[in-house]
Amino acid sequence: MSTKYLRIGLAILCGLCFFEMPYAYYEIFRLIAMCSFTYLMIKDDDLWKTVWTLSAIVVQPFYKMPFNRDDWLIIDGIWIVLLVVSYINIEMKVPDEKVWTWGCMIWILFIIYSLVSATLNYFNII
Repeated sequence: MSTKYLRIGLAILCGLCFFEMPYAYYEIFRLIAMCSFTYLMIKDDDLWKTVWTLSAIVVQPFYKMPFNRDDWLIIDGIWIVLLVVSYINIEMKVPDEKVWTWGCMIWILFIIYSLVSATLNYFNII
């Protein structure tokens, strides 16, 4: 099975998170996103496995990361970009090195920002 439609569908679900949705939507989204990222991790090349693994860990519904709504909106925006870039990578056969470099740098910088922000929020420093 091709993962093209999974990427587009997941990007649309991420985009819906920008609207005021019921809390149940976010719970269902977390479960769907975790399963989807895990599937993408299994199916994709080695270069994308790290991105999808980090995404599955961040979105997993069992231990919720202490991010506020603004952080989640940034995460959803990054996921949309990464999913679209990986879709373009599949469709246009762009060399993985170019896509990987930018996608990985953006994602790693955001993970660092998120961890610092969550730590500061947890200790009520902000």
